[in-house]
Amino acid sequence: MTAATALRLARSGSRSERWRRRLIAGSVAVAGALLLYVVHLVRAPLDWSSGLARYVIEDGLRVGVATAAVLLVVPVVALTAQALRMGSVARDRRMAALRLAGATPRDVRVVAGVEAARAAAVEVGS
Repeated sequence: MTAATALRLARSGSRSERWRRRLIAGSVAVAGALLLYVVHLVRAPLDWSSGLARYVIEDGLRVGVATAAVLLVVPVVALTAQALRMGSVARDRRMAALRLAGATPRDVRVVAGVEAARAAAVEVGS
């Protein structure tokens, strides 16, 4: 299989697939930002120089705010998992169609690898 063929087979031009990839990238970014906030919150000093709000600087409330931020990550990660699960079903269907069309297992692996690399490159670049 040539590189051009693998690239053409790895293209998923459907609008729903593009939205799914954007949803995954966005939800991973939101979860990462929330976790970075928790790390900043825990490591920040207990004075005004930290740039945090007054209620966060109080020692007793800091743990509650950090816990709430961590709990906000849970639905975001659930959204990411659901989007990945939806995409894996469609991907399995495409790979099964390739196998039925006569592609070797190596060809299917090449197409899957190109598809993953292309998705990662597009989402990192945008």
